[in-house]
Amino acid sequence: MTVKFSNRSATALFAVGTLLAAGALTACTVSYSVSKADVEATSLALLQSKFPDQQVESITCPGALDGKVGATLTCEIVDIGGTYPIVLTVDDVTDGNVKWQFSTIPESAE
Repeated sequence: MTVKFSNRSATALFAVGTLLAAGALTACTVSYSVSKADVEATSLALLQSKFPDQQVESITCPGALDGKVGATLTCEIVDIGGTYPIVLTVDDVTDGNVKWQFSTIPESAE
């Protein structure tokens, strides 16, 4: 099951099983980014609506998410069980909409 969350500045795709948002023009390149505030607000709203039992309190990211396919940003989520790293990975950028997926970092990799 894939859940889609969208607004004009960003679209987040969230794969439920994983825990779950450069356009090119002739002779020029347009780059996009999603502000830190938008990444945090969009991600938090999605996490809270899709996983209410987790009681996600906050998500904190170190900065903006670069709007390039493959770009990553490691953020922290806080829920009733503690604080956990979560990786946002951009998987599509179309017409100014940046889409990203979330994944957790296995404890053995920390």
